[in-house]
Amino acid sequence: MKTRNEFKSYLIIWGLAVVIFHILVFIFKQSVIGDRYFMESITFQDGTYGVKQVLRPEFLNLLFSYIFVLLAFIGQLVCTKIFLSQESLKKTLYHYPIFNLSLRGLIITIIFAIVFCFVNLLPIISFVIFLFTLFFTIATCVSSKTAANMVSAKEENLEIKTQYLKLLRGEFDSLYNRIKDANEKNIVKEICDEVRFSDPISIPELMDIEKELIGKLDVIKQNINVGKIDELKTACADFSAILKDRNNKVKALKK
Repeated sequence: MKTRNEFKSYLIIWGLAVVIFHILVFIFKQSVIGDRYFMESITFQDGTYGVKQVLRPEFLNLLFSYIFVLLAFIGQLVCTKIFLSQESLKKTLYHYPIFNLSLRGLIITIIFAIVFCFVNLLPIISFVIFLFTLFFTIATCVSSKTAANMVSAKEENLEIKTQYLKLLRGEFDSLYNRIKDANEKNIVKEICDEVRFSDPISIPELMDIEKELIGKLDVIKQNINVGKIDELKTACADFSAILKDRNNKVKALKK
């Protein structure tokens, strides 16, 4: 809901900017060009001279400026929508460059438009510059969007891979809090620390070992608060050995 409100607020500002832009274009057109869209151009064909009506360079530069600035406004609105429509704060931050690049592209296009309307420049040159600016802005925004998606996907994948050890840590923390005997607490605390400082990444090759750890955890649970200190020590030692083997294999598989 907050994102929708933010976009609505931005949409109002964007709409006002577009209205002001149209007003300025109309004022410039009336004061500089007026209704004189065409001019006479001398032609030579088949040995004879002639005169034909062609569009004035000033009008073409104004027309190109209007079209490309309007496209930049629309593109900037689309990029802002993408930026504000992310479902998490991290993803929003990852997509901030899209908003920033599109805004810069809009500002640069407006600057070019102002310059080309007052400088006597060939329309084809202004058109090429506008086109290059548009393509460059689109390319940078698309590459930034792709990079943001890749980072988000990797982060989600990493979150999935670390879920197993997070659950295991939660189980041991809960188990530790339920223990009443001080000696049992000290024994289990060592295992809690080992789990806490283990490599959090879980990969398919470790599935069998991690199933063993779950089995040993069940054995540890069965031997707390029942006065079986020796059995608890044995279960914790077995768990510790399997956990070390698991961590060594993780390290080896990463190489």
